[in-house]
This record gives sequence, C-alpha cells and structure tokens, in this order.
Amino acid sequence: MLTTFPSADAEFVKIDFVTESGTAYQPRPLVAGAATRLALLAGGTLSAADVADFMDYRGIVVDHSVDTMICSTSFYLLPKYIPDLMGILPDLLLSPAFPEEEVEVYRRQQHHRILAQLGKPREVARRLFYRSLFGTDHPLGAYADAADALLLDRQVIAEYYDATHAPADFDLVVSGKFDDKLLSALTSRFGETIGTSSRPHLILSDPHHDPAVVVEHILGVEQTSLRIGRVLPLRWYDADYAFFVLLTTALGGYFESRLMSNLREERGLTYGIAAHTQMFRGVLLFWVVADVDSQRWHEAEEAIFDEMDKLRAEPMPDDELTVVKRVLEGDMARAVDGFVERSQRYLYMSGADVDERHTDMLREAIKNATALDLQRVAASLLDRNAMTVCRAGALG
Repeated sequence: MLTTFPSADAEFVKIDFVTESGTAYQPRPLVAGAATRLALLAGGTLSAADVADFMDYRGIVVDHSVDTMICSTSFYLLPKYIPDLMGILPDLLLSPAFPEEEVEVYRRQQHHRILAQLGKPREVARRLFYRSLFGTDHPLGAYADAADALLLDRQVIAEYYDATHAPADFDLVVSGKFDDKLLSALTSRFGETIGTSSRPHLILSDPHHDPAVVVEHILGVEQTSLRIGRVLPLRWYDADYAFFVLLTTALGGYFESRLMSNLREERGLTYGIAAHTQMFRGVLLFWVVADVDSQRWHEAEEAIFDEMDKLRAEPMPDDELTVVKRVLEGDMARAVDGFVERSQRYLYMSGADVDERHTDMLREAIKNATALDLQRVAASLLDRNAMTVCRAGALG
C-alpha cells in the first residue's frame, strides 16, 4: 500500500518503508530490532563502507523504528537524490548481507545498552509495570535481558528478515516534496506486488491480571521511580475512551495539570510527573510516571492517588475543563502540523490498527464533554484499587 502526505512548501522528502515485523513476531528477543537496523549496512555488491559513503556524500539521513507490531526504515533526503537512492535500495532492502562483523558490533552495543538501562530506576519501573500487567510470555511484557543480546545469531536475524520483508510485505509512506516520477520509481523498483501481503496481523490479548504492588531496590541511585496504572477495559472506538483522554490530560497532561501543580509546584517532590494513555493493537493502557525523592515516595504515591480520587468525587470546574479541552485541541493540531508529523501519526495509528474515527471521537469530546461525563468515567476507571503500582530505586 502506498500512502502520501505531499507538501508544496517542503524542501526534502521522507520515505518510510514499513513492515509488519515488530517485536510481537520475533522468534527470539532483539531479533526484530537487529533485522531492521542491520539490513541497510550492506547488500548486493555494496559493502558497509560503500553504503556509508553513499549516504554521507548525499546527506541522506536514515532512521529506524521498531515497535510491537511494525518496523519502519525512514529516509530523509533532497529530491534531487531520489534517483540515486532508488538505484541501491532494492539491493539493501531486498538482499541485505548482514555482515557478521556488524552483527558482532550490534551484539556488544545492545549488551551494554541493556546493562546501562537496568541501572536506571525509570527503565526498571517500566519493565516491572509491563511484566506485571501482561506476564513475560506476552509481547508487551517480554523484555530482553543483557544475556539475550550476546545470543543474537546472524542466521536467525537473516531468516527473520527474509520471512517478513518480501516486496509484498512493504507498505510505503511518502511525504514532503515529491512528484509522480518518484512514486513511479518506487513501484517500478519494488514491483507491482508491493504492499499486497496477506500475512495475518496479530491482535494483542488482554490477559486477566490482579492489581499488584511490585518493588525493586536499586543500589547506588538517589531517586525512586514510580509507575502507577492499569489496562483500560475499553476499546479505542468507545466514547468513554475519548472522555478518558480528557481526564488524563487534566490529571497530568500539561504543565499546570493537577499532578504537576500538586507534586512539583506545591510539594517539591519531583521535577516532572505525567499521565499517559497509549493505544496498542487490542489493548489500551493508562499510567502515571514520576521520579521522586527516595525519602518521600510514600507521600508522592499518596498524592497521586488523592488527585485521582478528587476527579472521581467532584465534577471538574468549568474553567479547568475549558483549559483541558484547549490543551488537547492544541496537541491534536501539533500532531498534524507538518508532513513529518502527519507521517509519524499515520505510522502510530497503523501499528495500533486505529482509524480516523478516533480523531472524530476526540473532537466530539472536546466539543461536547461535560464535567459530569468526565466524573462518571473517572469514578469507573480511576479506582486506586484497580491500579498496579511499581516502585524502583533507592526506597528509603
């Protein structure tokens, strides 16, 4: 499938090659990321040095994204270099070499990266949270350990790439400054079968879990990271989810939100605290995250729950509701402000299997949601007894 976001004012073009090959499909930890990030290093008759020289000379920037469901490789370049790029892309994307020396470098990099992450309270709390909600056998709870990086195998990486990156597996997103010649070049280079794969798309399950408190002490750090949240018993197309997005914004979605005002401005417990919702394919999540003074994490945790309880107990004041709606409206406008933003938004929605009905429901909520609507949803979904609490760090 080919999706375009043209911009007459753009000075460059962005081309995304997208495949349904994220971490939910990988046979071993880290394989999806390795396959995506190592594929462009060499291929066909081009060595890694050849590819690096080619990209550097033309100022082509390459970026990779590895998500639960989709992986994407993005090229940012001036339009005049499009013919050059089209000349080498089939070799790189369809016949990557995966040089063993590059795989070894990647092994070491990932090993050191994971070891460093496991010393950071926020990363440890994040892992605890997802593992607690989904279990280690679920794609959202399956995190790689440092030892997994050393077990990365070139043959497994290459076989996974071949199984998920045939011409039919690629979807293309082209945005910025381009013309019909570029689109023709893409389709002719990669064949008429591009984007026609019939491989089934995985839908994530929502395993039953009981709310829990999970704690991990980390020596040698000075802060405690808190992550408090739950799986939402909703779907993205439910009207109550649009209301809940407004609630999340009020709770911790902007600088003057309730959590920021309470924990940062009034109590000085943290430099920053935020509330989030996230859409996965088949699953919706809510969480609050903050790094706090290790001697006062009890106070911070209780203050977070107090703000949830207030949203459940009392209708939101009209002036606050007006501000929250304006903040969300601004967030939505920024998400489509430029062609890069529009393409990134499209990739996120594709990975979550979400369509523009979600946008329509958010606009409807901004227009018509009342304080009583939000209080009703808060009473149902912001129950502290339904929350999983994860603490990681120096727990004083």
